[in-house]
Amino acid sequence: VLFLWVTRSQRQFEWLTEILNEVEEEDKRGLIRNHIFITQFKNKFDLRTVFLYLAERHFQRVSSTSMFTGLKAITHFSRPSFPDIFRAVKEQYNFVSLAL
Repeated sequence: VLFLWVTRSQRQFEWLTEILNEVEEEDKRGLIRNHIFITQFKNKFDLRTVFLYLAERHFQRVSSTSMFTGLKAITHFSRPSFPDIFRAVKEQYNFVSLAL
C-alpha cells in the first residue's frame, strides 16, 4: 500500500501523525509506505527552506525517521509528480494497471 498525503503545511497534517504512527507500528510485514508532501515550501524556497530540506534528508538517512514527524514516512517539500510516482510503482511491482 502506497499512501500519499498532500498538504499545504505541517500544521495541516499533525492530526494525522498519530494515526500514521500507529499504522507504522502495526505494519510488521512492511506492506505500507507513507509519503507526506508539504507543498507550502515550493513557493517559499529560501535559504531557511534549503537548510530544513537538507537537515530532513540527512536525519531520514541516519535515523530512518522524519525529523518533523517522527514517522518512517518520507517527507517531501514539493507537490507530488503523480505521473512519475505511478510510473515508478508500475516498474517496481510489474503492474499492468494501477487502481486509485
